[in-house]
Amino acid sequence: MSGGCRNAIVGAMGTFIFAIATLALAVLYEAPAYLCRFLPPGERRGQVADIALRAMERFIRCAKCYSGLGLLYERPDFELPERCIVVSNHQSLFDIPILMHYFKDDRRLLFVAKKELGYGIPLISSVLKIGGHALIDRGGRSAQSMKALGSFARRCSRAGFWPSIFPEGTRSKDGILGKFHSAGLRRIMETIPGPLLVVAVDGGWKAAGLGMFLAKRPSIEYRVKAIALIEAGPDKTSVADALDASRAVIGRQLEAWHAEAPL
Repeated sequence: MSGGCRNAIVGAMGTFIFAIATLALAVLYEAPAYLCRFLPPGERRGQVADIALRAMERFIRCAKCYSGLGLLYERPDFELPERCIVVSNHQSLFDIPILMHYFKDDRRLLFVAKKELGYGIPLISSVLKIGGHALIDRGGRSAQSMKALGSFARRCSRAGFWPSIFPEGTRSKDGILGKFHSAGLRRIMETIPGPLLVVAVDGGWKAAGLGMFLAKRPSIEYRVKAIALIEAGPDKTSVADALDASRAVIGRQLEAWHAEAPL
């Protein structure tokens, strides 16, 4: 048997094992996540977050073994605050669990995500719906979205979680940084003002969804770094200026990473 054929068989076996392991993890953790809906709200959110992190630890180990995933977490060179709003660029469905994993020793996160993620994705949908994350209908009325974001911000404040938002509003399919939108962040800051903790992620666009992980692809290096704290007031101009500054520092970090070794 030729070396190329042998490598293809090994690769196919690795992909098959990873697919089975991913399905098994989703089934294993889906039931306890679902049962958390019967707990009091405060306890429910903490329990679901812990379940998601345990599942993520195992998923990462499987992905490193069988899909060529490399995770590079770079810690910030400043002290993290007691309260803040996490602002990140967005490249993949996996940005949410990976950011939860990145900050696991610091604070639990709640995310603003599109409503569609609350349905049909094993474990992830349950974590988002039951865990108190904000699932926003991007095609719905603006007033409804703003009301939901206000409730989300209050949940974060009561539970001691950090609210987290992707101002691009949608995933970048090619890793290029998109436009940042301020309306959602402004509504959160009207309820719980605080500094922006700016985070850069890169490499996730190569694995935007589970199907791309399961397909045999070149190795993926997924990088994460909290890079800046930016103060902002709740008024429209202050939020817009802070988001512009956030986008600029994320852009510079992406450029620095690409200059080191193109992904």
